[in-house]
Amino acid sequence: MLKNTESIDEIIRTIIASKPWSAEEVVEAFAQKIGLCGDNGYESIYFPENQDEYGVEVEGWAQIGLGMVELTYWDGEEKSIYLSEVAYKEHLLRYLAAEKISLPTIDRLRNIQVENR
Repeated sequence: MLKNTESIDEIIRTIIASKPWSAEEVVEAFAQKIGLCGDNGYESIYFPENQDEYGVEVEGWAQIGLGMVELTYWDGEEKSIYLSEVAYKEHLLRYLAAEKISLPTIDRLRNIQVENR
């Protein structure tokens, strides 16, 4: 559950700022459904297409539903939220615009087709 002071936009900003990737790489990872994990190991973006079966079956990780994105972040403890790809794309577009990321990157994200499941 998100605290009142947290927002999905803030979580996305935190995850992208955790590096080692750029906003452009986050957009490309979304296009290809490739998960990313930050340098500190706490911030990550995962898709069901690249979820580790071992992690789900043996480690007890939550199964990510089709058409969903898992955002993992640190807030004094490790937390995860799940968004539809449509919602994730909308929040990511807002982030890119707020951070004044290049127009070609924003256009690339706009052109990624996602199913509303």
